[in-house]
Amino acid sequence: MTTPLRLALIAAILLAASDVRAQSQRTDDAGGYRWQIAATDVAFIGAAAGGLALEGRGVLDNLPSNMLMGIGIPGYFLGAPIVHVAHREYGRAGISLALRLGLPILGGAIGARFASCTPGEWLCGLDEFGKGFATGAVVAAIVDTAFIAPGARADAEPEPALAARPPAARMTVAPRLVAAPNVAMLGLGGSF
Repeated sequence: MTTPLRLALIAAILLAASDVRAQSQRTDDAGGYRWQIAATDVAFIGAAAGGLALEGRGVLDNLPSNMLMGIGIPGYFLGAPIVHVAHREYGRAGISLALRLGLPILGGAIGARFASCTPGEWLCGLDEFGKGFATGAVVAAIVDTAFIAPGARADAEPEPALAARPPAARMTVAPRLVAAPNVAMLGLGGSF
């Protein structure tokens, strides 16, 4: 089994576990949705990493590589902010988007400073920029999950009147990953 397929399988298992948790433990918006942010990040970072791992392995392999990176990279930047918006946390969505744009660029700029370039060398420091960018992206995902997304309140006890009331209609969005030996598909699913 190839490494990208292993990554896709691990991401699929994590997504399935998060979806089972979502179905078994319905919480209101104030109860926290950190696990949704984390599952979204795992899916999209896994897709981008799988695409990067497939890159350059032959002419026919570029299509799955480009498809996975085309899903994973924009999904990383927009996935968590969309989850925040789905929970009507518009300020948190803006902060999340700013973190996901700013920290990778800052990390890339710091990484590029460590490059040893000779005068006239073209695209020098690109590897260092990429490593710093990836580090900044992971840090942004951790900060968003740990500090921006609200966690479940430990002191939150359901009120008797609220517990008897049927749940209100709401929209849920969750990432979906399908992995097979020849293809991996990533997308969003939900109920309205």
